[in-house]
Amino acid sequence: MRRTKTLLSLLLVTAALLSLPLTGFADGDGAADCKQLILDIGGQYFIIMPPPGSYYDSPEIKYIDVGGKHSAYVYRQPAIDRDKLMNFAYEGSKVLAVAERKDFVCIIYHDSDNKARAGWVHVSSLTDSYPGVEKSIGSPSFSGGENIGDLYPAWSKQRYPDTQQVYNVLSEPIENCVQFTLDYQVIDCGETPKKRVLSPREVYVNDGSGWVSVGEFDYDTFDPVRVTVNLKEPTDVKAVAVIAPECSPGWWYAFRQSLLDVMTAK
Repeated sequence: MRRTKTLLSLLLVTAALLSLPLTGFADGDGAADCKQLILDIGGQYFIIMPPPGSYYDSPEIKYIDVGGKHSAYVYRQPAIDRDKLMNFAYEGSKVLAVAERKDFVCIIYHDSDNKARAGWVHVSSLTDSYPGVEKSIGSPSFSGGENIGDLYPAWSKQRYPDTQQVYNVLSEPIENCVQFTLDYQVIDCGETPKKRVLSPREVYVNDGSGWVSVGEFDYDTFDPVRVTVNLKEPTDVKAVAVIAPECSPGWWYAFRQSLLDVMTAK
């Protein structure tokens, strides 16, 4: 079972989909493969499907880049229509481009609930390189690890102790994890003072026995950040929390969070 999960996760690096079949890009018509990615997540029920001849030969990894704004509009059709919107695609998000129609690109992306979606964005909202800030915690302590891909865990139903913040819960634990890249962005802070929201973040992992701090990073702008988190030793990870210690227990803010390029010890 674990070998099957590993192979699936490797495909996620390319496809950024939790439900991608193992045969997704094996052989055959690349356009058909791109179309299948939309069908796999039920996107055909929500958007105008790309017409024949508009699909790419193979999916292309892109990033949402709207010049530092909060997010990009995602439309149900290849045209600007604010009455036919999908969930936002947030600045810095990693997406998969599968088709193009005039000035619009059909993408597979994940919303703030880490749900895979399909939709159309204006071509100006995409870039080939990550537009956010990159940071790191700790130093690599293990070489020769295995990259099992990108994970988009569900949100917890409970709050992190003594805070109003939820955290990521893995459907299955990451066994012997040694490194992951935290994709993080505050997307709403309500009435919480911005100077408190823009404050250091402490990263915690839970192996099932309790929470352990693995380090902190500065969060001083509302830009998206990618933080490479190096663990001191191979650790089973069942949940990941990112907490702002300077926010009082009653203060609230919303954020998106996922785990990219998860590395495990072989």
